[in-house]
Amino acid sequence: MEDNQISKLIDTAKKEYKLEFNSFPLSKEDYKQFFLFHAYRAMSKRPIQLKYEINNIIKTVLLYFFNDTEFNKYGVVVNNASLAKGILLIGDNGVGKSMLFEILSEMGKELVRCANYGAMSFREISAINFVMEFMKSAKSHREATKAFELSDYYQNAIFIDDLGREEKAFSRHELLGTLLFERHRRQSKTYATTNKTLEELTQRYDEHIGDRIPEMFNIIYWRGDSYRD
Repeated sequence: MEDNQISKLIDTAKKEYKLEFNSFPLSKEDYKQFFLFHAYRAMSKRPIQLKYEINNIIKTVLLYFFNDTEFNKYGVVVNNASLAKGILLIGDNGVGKSMLFEILSEMGKELVRCANYGAMSFREISAINFVMEFMKSAKSHREATKAFELSDYYQNAIFIDDLGREEKAFSRHELLGTLLFERHRRQSKTYATTNKTLEELTQRYDEHIGDRIPEMFNIIYWRGDSYRD
């Protein structure tokens, strides 16, 4: 959507639905169309034609970002559902986990630009690249800790793609484990995708992280065939 189109939708929604200043700046129907636009735009960038089905998982995530207290009405969140938590999508390769957050990210950026609404925006990192950049930033582990400024990632909303696929930093440090621990301690909202099970994540990052995952995330399992097949 062009900036003037989304601005008109927001102005209309505020008038017709009497939305408060801090509420979501679109009606639910306009929000759906807003998502569909960005979904089709994301699919058009792929080298192959994709059929993107809006299943109950996608509906749940959309309702979550719409701040709907009944966002888990389809029952896909397997632990205690809460808007105060982030989202952890656990699923097979190629089902659309990363693309969903790519779409949400673009929607969030447009809402910031056109409506000054930042509650849907988040920083994005790849777990694999995050560790690589950390190690590349210095010659030694001690220097890297200072140069990379890991603490810059402890607050504000963040999306972690492919959690659990990264290597250990310098073959010994679970960088993402540290990041999750610090973000839990600060109650920073975190979103993540992974193809690892909860048991595998707990084994990877230890019990002190595994115990915190249900407190940090609305956990959703996304099974299915790969769109890449």
